[in-house]
Formats: sequence, structure tokens, C-alpha cells
Amino acid sequence: MGRRTPCPFGGRPQGPPYEAHQKVPSDTDSKLRVTKTRHRCLIKEKALVMRELTLLETCYLAGLLLLSLVLPLLLSIRNPQNAAIRKSCLRIVWMGQLLGALAGLTVLASALVAPYAAAFGLFSTLGCAFVLTRQFRAVS
Repeated sequence: MGRRTPCPFGGRPQGPPYEAHQKVPSDTDSKLRVTKTRHRCLIKEKALVMRELTLLETCYLAGLLLLSLVLPLLLSIRNPQNAAIRKSCLRIVWMGQLLGALAGLTVLASALVAPYAAAFGLFSTLGCAFVLTRQFRAVS
């Protein structure tokens, strides 16, 4: 009997290593995997399958990430002193951040909707920036 080694797949070892004459199960079996050291491992759960992003989708995410800086920087530049107005401005900033995060998750989830989600993130950020600047002008 061989020594049981930890399973790299996150499961628990399932017995001694395979001998040269034994048939190794195929890699398509979702419950049992064979490591490089030919140990059997039972998988706890199936791994999350993620699709690869194209260069354009990566650019969409990078653009949304840069857009997420606009509203907090705009608020910090204007910095209203009144606490009630500042709270109202913070709600606008958080709404813009929430809409941008929703757009980013949509880009990750679907390749077909990614351009529309990026446009939605852009227009929601611009809309929130417009509302925020109107809020600043009303105070001044």
C-alpha cells in the first residue's frame, strides 16, 4: 500500500496509487480524478467554468474600471460642507458605482450583451455625473 498524499483538486485521497497494470479512469469522470503521481482523488464539487474574455471585452472592463473613478473624484473635488447635501451626493455616487458594477458583471457574463453593457455603464456614469454637478450648482 502506498502513502496517501493530499489531493491537489481539493478533495480527499481515495486509496493507494494505481499500479502500472491498472486502468486509469478517464479525465471526464467528474467524481474521480487521477493526479500526476497517479493517486485517485474524489472531487468535492465541480469547478466553475469561466469563459475567456476577448481583447475587446477586456477593454470594456478596463474602461468601466476607469469610469468608476469619475464620480468619487468629482465629489472629492467639489466637497460640499453641508452634511445633508453631502449625504445626497454620496447616494448619487453610490448609485453610479452600483450601475457600473452591474454593467461590469454583465460584460463578464455575456459576450453578446457586452457592448451594450459597456455603453450602459458609460451613460449611467455620465448621467450620474450630470446629476451630481447639478446638485453642486444648486448649492452654490
